[in-house]
Formats: sequence, C-alpha cells, structure tokens
Amino acid sequence: MSMTMLRGTDSITFRSQSNVELCRPQRLHRRSVGEKTVPVLNLRSPSPRHSVSTSTRRTRTSAFSSYREFVPPESEAQALMESARCQFEDLVQRGDNLECLGKAALLIALEEEAAAMHTILLEGLSWGAAEDELELGSEMTWSLSRLDALASEAKAAFETACRRDWDTEAASPSDYPVTALESLNHVLFERHGYTRPNSHHNNSPDNSLLPKVLEQGSGSPLLLGVLYIEVARRMGLILEGAPLSEGPGSDYFVVWPQMHFGTCGMELVIDAYDKGQLWKKDEMMGLFDKENLEPAGQHEMLCSMLGSLRDAYWARAIGCQAEPNLMIPISLRDAAEGTWAWGRQYFFERALAAVEKQILVLRDEADLREAHMQRALLLYHAGKYDDAWVELGALQEALCTSEDKCAETEETLKLLVERVRLQLMADEQMWEVDMH
Repeated sequence: MSMTMLRGTDSITFRSQSNVELCRPQRLHRRSVGEKTVPVLNLRSPSPRHSVSTSTRRTRTSAFSSYREFVPPESEAQALMESARCQFEDLVQRGDNLECLGKAALLIALEEEAAAMHTILLEGLSWGAAEDELELGSEMTWSLSRLDALASEAKAAFETACRRDWDTEAASPSDYPVTALESLNHVLFERHGYTRPNSHHNNSPDNSLLPKVLEQGSGSPLLLGVLYIEVARRMGLILEGAPLSEGPGSDYFVVWPQMHFGTCGMELVIDAYDKGQLWKKDEMMGLFDKENLEPAGQHEMLCSMLGSLRDAYWARAIGCQAEPNLMIPISLRDAAEGTWAWGRQYFFERALAAVEKQILVLRDEADLREAHMQRALLLYHAGKYDDAWVELGALQEALCTSEDKCAETEETLKLLVERVRLQLMADEQMWEVDMH
C-alpha cells in the first residue's frame, strides 16, 4: 500500500512494511481535485535543527486554523494510523534491538499525528479536545536523518577536540568517552538548546513524542535520554540507560557508556534532563530508592515511553497533573464507583492507544495483566462498552484461576461489570426507541 497523507504543510508518503521517512513541513500549495481544493504539500529532505536561543528559537505554527476547510478523506488518516500500528508491532516482534528504538519512537508519534489529524479535520473537535491542544501541521521532524545530522555535528566537534587536546586525527569516541560526551553535550545542549520543558508545558504529551522533542527542543527525562543514546550511537559511542522512577507520572531516566565509566572508584551516570550533568551512580540510586540499576532494553524503554504518553493523556482527560505525587492513577475502584464517568473523550482514546501498544511490547505476565486491566478501564472510560465488556470478562476468568487473586479486586471488578452491563442495556433501549 502506498499513499500520501495530506497534512497542513507536507506530503507524507507511507508504504506499509517499509521504513518511515517523513519530513518537516514547508510551504503549502493548493490543487484542484474534482470540485474541491486541497492542500498539496511539498516534500524535501529534512534539515538539522538550527542553533537556537530563547530569542531566536522558531515558534511552531499550526496550519489548522488556516486550512481547516480542506478535509482529506477519512480513510487516509485511518489507514495511516493502522499502518503505523502494524509497523510498530512488526518492529517490536523482531526482538529487543536498541538499534530500532529511534524508528519505533517515530512510529508512535506517527500514529499520534494521524489520530490528531483524524479528530481535528474529520470529527470537528467533537471529542472535547481543545484546538490548541491538537496541533496539526506544526514544524515536526519526521526522519531519522535529523538524528544523523546531529551525530555528524557531534562527531565533527569530537574530532576537533581530539586534535586540540590529544593531538590525534583518527580517534574513536569509545577510546575517548569523556571527550565524546563533552562534544555531544556541546552540540545538543549548547548549540541546539535541548532542555527540560518549562512548567506550563511539563505535562504535555508532546514531551513523549520524539519528533516533537526534536523540533521544540524540550522533552521528558526519558525522551531526552533516548535522544542522547540515539545521537551517541550514531557518532560511535554506545550508551546504556535505565529508568530510575516507577509509577504514574514518573519517567526519570539516566544513561552511561557501555564500558566502565567513573573515577576514583565511583561509577558515574549522565543526566540528559540536566544538560548532560554527571552524577554518582550510588547517589542517584539512593535518591530514587533503587537497589540496582540494570541497563534497559528497547522493550523496557518503549514501555516507559508509552507509559508516559498514557499518563499525559489520562491526566488531560480528567484534568489532573501528570507528575509524581499529583497524578491520579487509572483505578478500578474509581471506575466502579463512576468517579470519572465523564472526561475528554479524545484523550481517553489516546491513552487507550498507548496501553494497547504497551501490550504489544510487554513480556512479563504480571505486567501484561496490569496492562489488560488498564485497557479494560480505558475502554470503559472511552465509552467502548462492548469491547470493555469482553475485556472485563476475560479479566474475571483470569482472576478466578490466578494464584494471587484478591477478593476485594474480584468484588470491585464485579461492580464494574454490572455497571457496563447496565450501560449496554440503556444503549440498546435508546437504539430501539430511535428505530421506532
């Protein structure tokens, strides 16, 4: 399948089972198609993010307001969402390969962009998402070439530093890791200005989407860590990383070189969220109450990325903060009691999509059960009562045969099942009334 998605400012050609290669938006032109005029989008090679400062950073602009009347076919956005999901599933089934991490992150973001396009242009914001929270056609970077360009800059800075400090021409970043890291920090944090989000945008789902992070210059600790790992790998320095925090609203992440990295008997880790600051490994583990710090594979990083995305959308759906100690978790009891009976539908849908992708990635049985529980709850909150009924029924059966079943959980689950049953009956009665 080959198709072109009409966005606000670029054409995106997408072929199923092939590489994602998408580009930043440029100028919008118009072309007559039948009796309609639609935006035709120019495709060009992606360019590196320019050096920025607070005064010169380019402001993202949305094509939504100007071009809302030009609506692409519904099937195109839907097909793009499905293609992105299928390619993501295919990618994660190939194994826990960190070299695919960047592409997997792009596919996650591609599905989100297609979903926003579908909702804004075809549903007229009927799902309750504010126009400014569903930007379409903003200056996003849709290519792994942006990471290659950043790596080329960092490699050039590294070679210059080696000639200056070590009088060598053919140095490898793995032989001079400190110099390589200094060069990487200079390019990412000084030249291009990547940093943590300001407080106003701290809870935005954009902070967990790699193309948005590349363009806006800020992101979550995990995404900045992923950016750091991906650029370092391309310049020849292999880094590992691991999440330090767990639970809703938590995604703190640190990285370190694959070889021993430390001084005076102390191991060090790198905090990309703090512009490459070095910290003692023991101190960071103590701060986050971690007993050990094992390197995470692609699957674990993707699960953390999707968990952050789920939390951000859930928080927007119910109107809470997606931060540790402020985040209101997705709760079986709250659902059974009808606490969040009403929310912002679009964000429930996107939180559900994040959990569904987590299920594709997870391997641990306990984690899978928890993800399926969250899926059932989000199906209920999103008003997909038929699917919620099926998922809840499967959870009830699994709970009956589980060795660690909990009587309180069983009882609460029964309450929610009954609530869903009543809702389905009410919907059926309304349908019969409408038919008559």
